Amino acid sequence: MNHPLTVELPDALYQAVARAAQAAGVSPTEWIVGQVANAVHAENGQPSDTRSEAEKPQARDRFRQMFGFFDSGDPNSADNDKIDADLAREYGSTHDDEA
Repeated sequence: MNHPLTVELPDALYQAVARAAQAAGVSPTEWIVGQVANAVHAENGQPSDTRSEAEKPQARDRFRQMFGFFDSGDPNSADNDKIDADLAREYGSTHDDEA
């Protein structure tokens, strides 16, 4: 449930908010809500996502561009049966020969 809230800002403060919101690609209202949420999370010792709602899809897209980026050089590196066998071998090893 949302709760409407009316806040009056001095002109200089509103202009600063408007510039910050424009830079983030969101409305002044969205920017203020994000700042309040970040402050509340910080006060409660919780990590907060400082990206605006407009920035989140862009960040997600940049992250997705990295999918499949790593090349191990082993064409079977994503073979689940091989991975399971490697894990079973390592879990079963006493590693006595590594001294």
